[in-house]
Amino acid sequence: MIEILCSFEKRLGKLEETILPVYQETGNLQRRQENIDKTLEELDHVINYYNVSKDVEPVIREGPNGTTLHTFLEAMAKLKDALDYFSSNNPGSLELENVRSLHVAGGNALSHEFSELLKKHSKPVSAIEIINSISAN
Repeated sequence: MIEILCSFEKRLGKLEETILPVYQETGNLQRRQENIDKTLEELDHVINYYNVSKDVEPVIREGPNGTTLHTFLEAMAKLKDALDYFSSNNPGSLELENVRSLHVAGGNALSHEFSELLKKHSKPVSAIEIINSISAN
């Protein structure tokens, strides 16, 4: 009986010696896989910045009156995020200039649309009414 137990113990020891490196290597491979997955996620995030100008250009060129204001403002927010990214990470890039020019064009279009809406929905006040309201206070 003791001989059987000793034999069993030796076999378990050999099995442990065989399986322990495999177990450790599996753990190492899992960590590497997690690192690769995280790296790919970050690369996808960075690549999205490089696609922003191409993705939002039609919306910006159309202007806020050609699309919904919400869609236009979302496109402007994406441009702002890309502008911040390229300014801090790749300040000399051509992509920064593309994003910057689209952002400026979008800002100008938004300003023009605001001015047009003000003109359309505002009622001019005569100088006499302004003077009367100032003197009344």
